[in-house]
Amino acid sequence: MNYCFRIAEKLLLSGLLISSSPKLLTMKTTNYFRFAITVLSIFFISSCKKTVENNQQSINAPNKAPIVAAGNDIKVVLPANEILLEGSFYDSENNVKTIEWTKLSGPDSFAIENKNDLKTRVSNLAEGVYQFELTVTDHLDAIGKDVVTVTVEPGATIEVGTSEVIYRNLNWINPLYSSLELPNIYSYVPQGQPIKVFVKRDDSTDWEEIQLVSNTGTTALYEYFIEERPDGAGMYNYGSLYLFYYGNDTGDSPDVKVQF
Repeated sequence: MNYCFRIAEKLLLSGLLISSSPKLLTMKTTNYFRFAITVLSIFFISSCKKTVENNQQSINAPNKAPIVAAGNDIKVVLPANEILLEGSFYDSENNVKTIEWTKLSGPDSFAIENKNDLKTRVSNLAEGVYQFELTVTDHLDAIGKDVVTVTVEPGATIEVGTSEVIYRNLNWINPLYSSLELPNIYSYVPQGQPIKVFVKRDDSTDWEEIQLVSNTGTTALYEYFIEERPDGAGMYNYGSLYLFYYGNDTGDSPDVKVQF
């Protein structure tokens, strides 16, 4: 502000010096010049005052805590036991001091790769429900927090008999259609052996037989095939049996039985 006033002062002094010299200005010109200098000086003083007021408002504004988002809740199915935490924050004063992920609740088994990064991996997860909290602290120790829930569900269990194998608690996947994957089917069923495939939904006690995928079109609700292509056409895994479902109710964890 002192700088602005010094400019205004110099303008006024310059105007007085020039206007007082009869050799430089006529009376009429002097009056105009004095008027112009006065207006400019008032303008500078007014601008300085507004600047000071705005700065004072900024100084007096209360510090706001960071606004924090820990991301959407996550679900993972064993044997997968690793997830990616992706948090974010907004701080109007842009004076953030620390960022930290911590576990609030859940099983003892877990490992946070870098607790001070907004984006970090968590591994060694066990079955259960975890809550991870993202805390952001600014330089005035104002704190913003948010929590994300990570649910780790049990994966399929496999029961092997002399002439059948049962995959229990499978989870629906969606490459093209809703489907169930039975990985490494040839580890349990001799390759080339004729098989029968059955599915049992959670709301039923009956096993329903499934037909092999037809290339001529079908009205069946289920079909299956075994991926024999080494690259899986970029969509499927070699040696897995896939059961396709053309309905919409995929909220359960069905069992699939293969007889040979």
